[in-house]
Amino acid sequence: MSTPGTDGVQPLKINASSAEAQRHSGYSDAKWDWFFKVTTAEAHIVLAICPHTTWANVPSVEREIFEECLYNQLTLDVVPRPSKSLLKWRMSKTLRNVLQWYASQGTAATRTVAQEEHIRRHLEEARRRREAAARAAAEAATVATVADTRPYDPIRDA
Repeated sequence: MSTPGTDGVQPLKINASSAEAQRHSGYSDAKWDWFFKVTTAEAHIVLAICPHTTWANVPSVEREIFEECLYNQLTLDVVPRPSKSLLKWRMSKTLRNVLQWYASQGTAATRTVAQEEHIRRHLEEARRRREAAARAAAEAATVATVADTRPYDPIRDA
């Protein structure tokens, strides 16, 4: 028996059928269809930024941003937030399907003006997050260095 995932829901197996995934999600047919459309559109953007990739190979910072974009779009459309395992299941499958579609068309991912704007915002957010993480690491290193250079204080260091 599997244990609940980090979001408190039994994880969805990666080889689950679409019907099993829909039952797992609890979405109505209309919300399930919309979930498919939103994730497929996002898959095109993922492949425009990271060509020929799989969901597992998308860098974690970028994957978090893509997930947040998906969550925001679904929330605006009144679709409940999917579990991590459902999102992993869907994005793994849709990226593979979109890549196969591009291969069958003999084309690579092309970008619309809206996708270009989405990609620009995505890359800007990724850059801000990396810079914030680097600043936090530098500040932590500075604090540790200052603390290590002060003389022993029996009250403070007790």
